Amino acid sequence: MPGEGVIVPRWPSRSWYALGSRGVRAAAVAALLGPAWAASAASGATPVTALAQAPRGVAITEVRAEAGRGQQEAAFEWVEIHNGGSAPIDLTGWRLADNRAEDSIPATTLAPGAYLIVGGGAELAAVLPAAVTLVVVEDGRIGNGLANGGDRVLLIDPAGATVDGVSWGSDQTISNVTPPPLGQTLSRGDGGWMAATPSPGAPHTAAPASPPAEAAPAPEASDSPTEEQISPSPLRITEILPNAGEGSRDAAFEWVEVHNAGSEPVDLTGWTLADNIAVDVLPGGVVPPDGYLTIGGSAEAAEGAADVVLEDGRIGNGLAN
Repeated sequence: MPGEGVIVPRWPSRSWYALGSRGVRAAAVAALLGPAWAASAASGATPVTALAQAPRGVAITEVRAEAGRGQQEAAFEWVEIHNGGSAPIDLTGWRLADNRAEDSIPATTLAPGAYLIVGGGAELAAVLPAAVTLVVVEDGRIGNGLANGGDRVLLIDPAGATVDGVSWGSDQTISNVTPPPLGQTLSRGDGGWMAATPSPGAPHTAAPASPPAEAAPAPEASDSPTEEQISPSPLRITEILPNAGEGSRDAAFEWVEVHNAGSEPVDLTGWTLADNIAVDVLPGGVVPPDGYLTIGGSAEAAEGAADVVLEDGRIGNGLAN
């Protein structure tokens, strides 16, 4: 056992080595362990082992930590792994970890240039493109469940070496990345990690952020809240029941009515309905021209007449009265 003041790093071989005594200078340690260690140590965060060389270009390329699914959040979180090399990679024995726990990646071979989505639960398959290759971890969540405000994802090979990783928000052990807003992912682009439009199983898609071609006059300062921009659509929310008077079961009886003011039917498959905390993906439903459709928290909503029922039993995180 090393003495007091001895720094003991863990190397990819899983062996432990005493690096020196209390006389070892921090600068020398930082030079040995690399900039990721130095940055995390300076911030006060717990440093992690410097990343090993990723074999043949296997890397984490996208992370969905904010799925907007309330109590089912962990099942819909996912991590995308890409093989950027020229040879297939057998992922048997590989693991994914967050800042608390790790999971074995189900045995699969990743072809050259291919992407793999590692998800928390099988429910994720219903909201991913059909062409995406999905595997899910055994316990229904990646690590301990990815924290939206701050966490990390590590890719660990069978020998125990951390070959890639990213951290965001309050966890700065690997990188200092701002958590993405609701509806976006962390994606790896040419400029590093950034918020992006989700693109599971496909190359990085930057989040829309293009400025107008001509500079517009700056708006006058105002204390009024900014209104959310709503895309033109024939669909309108026409009625909401946020207070069903059912006490602790109120969320199951809440409902939202949608009207189609257009001349063509609208298929709601893939559409989402959100409150200020969580997002629900609508399982289907068609609104006829000049017709109405009711979306309920459960089959009990709208006196049992809801046209579409949400699988988690509530709209968003449950509508606050």
